[in-house]
Amino acid sequence: MKIALDAMGGDFGPPNIVGGAVMALNEYSRITKLFLVGDTPRIEAELKKHGCNDRRIEIVHATQVVDMCDRAVDAVMFDSEIARNFISNSRNSSAP
Repeated sequence: MKIALDAMGGDFGPPNIVGGAVMALNEYSRITKLFLVGDTPRIEAELKKHGCNDRRIEIVHATQVVDMCDRAVDAVMFDSEIARNFISNSRNSSAP
């Protein structure tokens, strides 16, 4: 099973999302690939804090950020661009 997470999302961002992703990888062997979408250096720093170098993780760098004050239509446009980049990258992934 492949899973993609917005590693920058939520109220607490990368610490909680990446921590939860690491826990999921430890608990569920059915996860064949876990894509963490967001700012690569911040995601890598969180993975390092957890001592995680699981080969099932693939970081998909995204520079777009949707803030709470952004208009909904702008957020949808950002999300569409991120989704297109993610789909393109995941098609090239070697995971089953």
